[in-house]
Parts: sequence; C-alpha cells; structure tokens
Amino acid sequence: MRNSTEFNHLLQAYTIPLKGLKQGMHEFDYQLNEAFFANFENAPVQQCQLTVHLQIDKRVNLFILQFDIEGAIPVSCDRCTEIFDWSFESNNIVLLKVSYNKDEAEEEDSDTDILYISADRSNYNIAQLIYEFVVLNMPIQKVHPLGENGQALCNAKVLDILNHGIEEEATDDETENIDPRWAALRKLKDK
Repeated sequence: MRNSTEFNHLLQAYTIPLKGLKQGMHEFDYQLNEAFFANFENAPVQQCQLTVHLQIDKRVNLFILQFDIEGAIPVSCDRCTEIFDWSFESNNIVLLKVSYNKDEAEEEDSDTDILYISADRSNYNIAQLIYEFVVLNMPIQKVHPLGENGQALCNAKVLDILNHGIEEEATDDETENIDPRWAALRKLKDK
C-alpha cells in the first residue's frame, strides 16, 4: 500500500462525515475502477467497472451501512485462459457502533460485522471495507458462464486441445528412445 498520507489523500472521497449526518437514511454512490485498486498493494483486481451504492441508516449511537456493489471485472478463465467480463454482485451490511468505553473503541467484533468507533470520531473512511468486500466476494475458480444452450463459452480451440490433447505422430527415433516404463503406460493409454 502507498504511504498513509498519499493513501488518505487519494481515497478522501470515501470518507463519510459521521458528525454531520442527521438521524435517518442517507445514500452515497461511488464508481470504482483501476485507480481505486491501485491504492492497495497486491490487489487482485487490476481493472473493473463497479458501482457502489451505500445506504446509511443513522440511529442513536449506531450507523447501519449497507453496501450494494455491482458491475463487471475482467478476469482470466481458469479453464481456457481467455479474458472475459465476470459479472460481480455483492451485498454487505456493517454496523458502526459508537462506543464510550475506551477499551472497546476502534475495535472489531470478529464474530459479526460490528465495528466499534469512539464517540469523538467525526468521520469514517469506507475505502478499506469496499476493497475487502470486492476481494472477498471474488470466486476462487473463475470460468466462463454457460451459454443459453448449456455449453461453456470458453474458447473452443483450447477446450478441444484440453479434451483431446495435441495429436502428434511420434517419429521412429522418439519411439526407440522411450523408457520401457513409459511404453507400458502408453499401451494403457492407447487402449
């Protein structure tokens, strides 16, 4: 990650003024692209077109943050290695609870999505939360979606090679120099 001063300056747009919000519902919209993810070291997302719709329900000593993130992220298919736009959608809720207890202030509850903030805190930057929601909601295996006919939309040429291998005729020299153990395995394969 960049140094904290530069990071804070670049992501200033993602700071919510907690003290200035009246009780009730508030809405914010953000656009995410490669410039956003460039602020995070080793980010798995290099390019994207994502929109973040944030609803904040401010109550007494509590902020309920609902993040709705959607858009497309170009990814490489794990099956055929072709780049495709993966459709991204994520809905996450975080509770910011105002704490007057100094031991509890500025902590996280690991079992739930509750973040404790000190009572004198005037704003909160949500950039790290958005980054984590995107990264944690990306699939482990990225493959083309199925088409209307149920067929994979992967590159057909690559799938053919994966399914049938590269058919090459072995020359006489290659056949003579084959280890006998491999020759026995090749007989099993050819059956």
